[in-house]
Amino acid sequence: MDSNGHKKLSDWFDRIYVISRPDRADRLKLFRDNLAKSGAEHPDNVIPFPAVVGEITSVPHYFKSGGGAWGCLRSHSRIIEEVLTEELFNDMKEGNTDGTHLLDSVLILEDDALFMKNCLTVLSAFMINIPDDWDQLYLGGQHRINPLKTDNPKVYRGLCVNRTHAYALRRKAFEQFYAHINYAPDYFGKDNHHIDHQLELAHMRRDWNVYAPSVWIAGQSEGYSDICNEQLSERRWE
Repeated sequence: MDSNGHKKLSDWFDRIYVISRPDRADRLKLFRDNLAKSGAEHPDNVIPFPAVVGEITSVPHYFKSGGGAWGCLRSHSRIIEEVLTEELFNDMKEGNTDGTHLLDSVLILEDDALFMKNCLTVLSAFMINIPDDWDQLYLGGQHRINPLKTDNPKVYRGLCVNRTHAYALRRKAFEQFYAHINYAPDYFGKDNHHIDHQLELAHMRRDWNVYAPSVWIAGQSEGYSDICNEQLSERRWE
């Protein structure tokens, strides 16, 4: 908790990852500095996850959105692979048969996630009011279809949320999320179909329950985008 008694990110989520390219230490440093300055979390409690660099790995023939978008997709996918594999080996080692899990939730960030100054106040108001049926939470993003209001004014139900710089997943949605973002036919021959757009399809079908705060907790910092291949200014979508 912070000095005002507000819970930090690690108080709400079992594990926190930040995706960052190994050759972009500058971005990771800026991310860590913002975490500390905003009070969102102590940087040491966030696990750096090496991003897949699509320009190096190469890209499947069917994927037409470029190396940056491929690296983004594979990076998010690999985190879920790691979590599920870790849990499998833990179950084998411990002989776990009671259905309990190592992790009930993970928060996945990208190294351009930029937390607002009052983020913990907004986070607390959001987290204590989200419905128990949540599968995915967005702490930052862009509503491409107006969200639905819920019984609480601090909580929206997402119907089509873009951006992947700050979202959480619950254990019960891991496998479904993983299968969906890797469903190759949805990407075939499309010049601009990223993981963001793939997730929008699931949101619009209501494949799982998506919630977001009425005020975004995290925007995106300025910097060079490996997906757009251009310098972007600081962004936050309300």
